[in-house]
Amino acid sequence: MSVAFGVPFCTEIFERNAIDASWSWSIRVEDSDVFIAIADRIRADQSPHLRKQDSQRVGNERSEEAEFEITYGRSTAELLDDEVCGGFSMTVGEAAVGRELPLRGVVNARDLGGLRTDGGQQVRHRRVLRSDRLTALEPADMTYLLDDYGLHTVIDLRGATEIETDGKGELPDAVSLYRNIHVYGASRARLDLTEVSPDGSMFDRYREYLDHSPQSIAAALDLLADDGHLPALIHCAAGKDRTGVVIALLLAIVGVRDEEIIADYAATTPNIPALRARSRRAPTAHSTDTDRLPAWVYGADADTMRRFLAHLATEHGGAPAWAVGAGLDKSAQKKLAVNLLEPVPAQS
Repeated sequence: MSVAFGVPFCTEIFERNAIDASWSWSIRVEDSDVFIAIADRIRADQSPHLRKQDSQRVGNERSEEAEFEITYGRSTAELLDDEVCGGFSMTVGEAAVGRELPLRGVVNARDLGGLRTDGGQQVRHRRVLRSDRLTALEPADMTYLLDDYGLHTVIDLRGATEIETDGKGELPDAVSLYRNIHVYGASRARLDLTEVSPDGSMFDRYREYLDHSPQSIAAALDLLADDGHLPALIHCAAGKDRTGVVIALLLAIVGVRDEEIIADYAATTPNIPALRARSRRAPTAHSTDTDRLPAWVYGADADTMRRFLAHLATEHGGAPAWAVGAGLDKSAQKKLAVNLLEPVPAQS
């Protein structure tokens, strides 16, 4: 059984029923506002379904204890139901299976390995990973990233004020290279910390990144063109928007298929409840009422990335052409492809 964790505020106990081989999962949460259901594929061809069996307040503490039973044969769509996945968790959907990371202190992390091009190549595993903020990483997470994964570089796309308020965690000081490269839109502030229109869209925000942060994006990608900086981790606050745009451009430049880029972006969707719960607990959130924000601010819809890629193609001549204009020359782009791509393994 393989389960991807992203829960820094709870403890788990797994028990296996010797009679029917089912598993029960007891979860103790340190905040009664958080309901947790963590899911991962148990086998490559089977999706689990978590069914809440019991929930009760424990003593006078602000905590809850819930038990879940894992059953087989349910669709992944059922895992996305708000009643099931409405809490602080990292849920691995179809698009991220095989690329998830065994980390407890983040809720939206995955490897880019396995994403394919039209030319018979794929992104190599353990080259680049994407994530939300790193401030809650546990010692076991650090050991995995530094020793097992061999992480060399952390690229932080947040603004200086965000970093000062929310912190950056211990990982940046433990890797060989840490770079803070701020990616921003017209307001230069994180979207959930600003006044936003109810009829806005993430697509509009992503266009702003292209217009206002081209040099920053090019600088981040240029770091990845140096093989000595890999493996590298790219993150922002949620690992969704600034990270999503930089990763999409990276993948498009090396020739990954649009459908794969779109699916990787949308793989954040099951993690949105966890990201929202985490956002409400971040120090930066204390300066604004995050619950007032329209739903689109937290969205990771496939159509948003589809429109973004179409915009790149029609308005900029594609990601490689945009990157040249931003300062990432053809030579650096070729190095990115060499560093990231490998032939798709032959079917056995």
